[in-house]
Amino acid sequence: MKRKLPNITSKIWSCSAIVFILIVWQIVSATVIKRDDGAGHILMSMKEASAVLAWDKLKNLMESQENVTVKVTDITKGGVVAFLEGVRGFIPASKISLEYVEEAELEKYLHQNLEVRVINVDEENKRLVLSARDILKEAADAERAKKISNVEVGLVTEGVVEILKPYGAFVNLGNGLSGLLH
Repeated sequence: MKRKLPNITSKIWSCSAIVFILIVWQIVSATVIKRDDGAGHILMSMKEASAVLAWDKLKNLMESQENVTVKVTDITKGGVVAFLEGVRGFIPASKISLEYVEEAELEKYLHQNLEVRVINVDEENKRLVLSARDILKEAADAERAKKISNVEVGLVTEGVVEILKPYGAFVNLGNGLSGLLH
């Protein structure tokens, strides 16, 4: 018994920088724009649906504090720009690194991938703020805790005196650790 398969066709639709490839029987998300376009059709927009879904996903990312990787696409006054879910996000210079980043140093982040978190979502004003600093701080804290866990009570070690205070001396133990000698 021969069965004739339906002719599956596809169309490419371009909506200002977003390209959609549609295939017959494909399930899509779209926002209803008009109930009747004058020809008896319901007018729908995949672009608007994508925008609505993107803002919802960004809000979920902010609430879950999930890490995401973005690519820096532009430099602006006070920070850099990266796109997440098709939405332009701003990463302030103070949120790029653990150290202070000068305006002239922002250039080195251009076209680099950064692991960030969503820290502010304002759909009404179309503002998205991202931060790499929180992730870097957590990693640095974990590394420091690991180093401290390797130091044992009773261990005889050497270090360099860095600062003298009336209550004792701060000694650099190396490897990013210091101790209070009293």
